[in-house]
Amino acid sequence: MKTIKILALGLLLGGGIVCSPTAYSAEPKTPGEIKEGDKKEGDKTAEPESKPIPFQGKVSSVDAPSRTFTINGKTKERDRVFKVLDNTQILINNQQADFRSIEVGEIVRGQAYKRTNGWDAKKVMVGPKEEAPARR
Repeated sequence: MKTIKILALGLLLGGGIVCSPTAYSAEPKTPGEIKEGDKKEGDKTAEPESKPIPFQGKVSSVDAPSRTFTINGKTKERDRVFKVLDNTQILINNQQADFRSIEVGEIVRGQAYKRTNGWDAKKVMVGPKEEAPARR
């Protein structure tokens, strides 16, 4: 009889720990509540990729007030808008330049970070890529 009471008490206490309301929350976490340890690979709430992605194309439009430029895609839906930030490096012939150097019709290439609302340019090189000297 004593073992039954101990067993019943153990099940009662053990069940309370497993069914604790703080152990399992039915509400999803908001991005502000997600901690570094909570992020899993493939999780859509995780931060965007931190590696810059290369781009190249012809500038179809420039918006000076918002400091953005657009590169044509194969279709209108594939056009990409790049935001030029204060720390974006802009080069023409390996010389430092500014946002005004990016004009409609120019060929540009560089690297950018993909964000949920567009692209942040890291480096923009204005002008076609120079041909490498022929090897002998």
